[in-house]
Amino acid sequence: MEAIESGCKFNILASVLKIIAVVTMLTDHIGAVVIEFIIYKQLVSGITPSDDIYLADNVLRRIGRIAFPIFIFLLIEGFYHTRSRAKYLFRLSVFALVSEIPFDLGFNFTGTDFAKISWFGLKGSSQAHQVIPELSYQNVFFTLAIGFALIWIADQLTSPGETENAGTLEIIFRHVICVAAVIGFSLGAQRFNCDYAAAGVLAIFAAYMASRTGNYLIVFLASVTVLAVLSSGIELYALAALPLIACYHGDKGKGLGKWFFYIFYPAHIFVLAVIKKLVVN
Repeated sequence: MEAIESGCKFNILASVLKIIAVVTMLTDHIGAVVIEFIIYKQLVSGITPSDDIYLADNVLRRIGRIAFPIFIFLLIEGFYHTRSRAKYLFRLSVFALVSEIPFDLGFNFTGTDFAKISWFGLKGSSQAHQVIPELSYQNVFFTLAIGFALIWIADQLTSPGETENAGTLEIIFRHVICVAAVIGFSLGAQRFNCDYAAAGVLAIFAAYMASRTGNYLIVFLASVTVLAVLSSGIELYALAALPLIACYHGDKGKGLGKWFFYIFYPAHIFVLAVIKKLVVN
């Protein structure tokens, strides 16, 4: 994707955007995993949570809205600049599986005793156990993998380079197949209940289509708009990152390495899962 100059004199590197996305994601998950678990346990125990804890949760979750649109933005950049789209999709898919157990411990496990986990449905005693992994809510790597697969298909079907020599009927056919893929992949994410569900996949697709303008701001705004309309208006807090996107000129920079985010995602959720257990106990 070739960028249209934004006029910003500063140069925000992709590595900086990734760090900001990671930090805001961590902020969001402190609220979602730890703070909201404390609120849940207090409500179950008949205790009325204080206004302060609700305020802390609201602030953390709003800051966290910045993360996913930036990750979508970087996914689109990666789609155009990766040496192998197949390997990129493979990494996303593998870490979707790797992250599922930590994700379940953090987001889906409502107990505080890890001994009462039924791993893969194998119960260790006659006590009530909660099965992990389970399929009620899946981690964001599934959303990113599904979205990446969708835009890869869309790119093969409808990109200008693929359709420049095609006839009218072929172009129509290609677009019909593309629409069917968008519907199918979105419904799949919704049915599987991936993080952000269909809204997340459609936000990725919207960002990909916007990337054809070559304008980074439009790419970012497309994803935020879809998330705000189809998920929640709270996603508009991500617009706070617009100045950063305006100062991004396509330079990668030296970051923490390709594998940092892949490893950080399941690792930090597991740590937060342990912290929430210790805090509540």
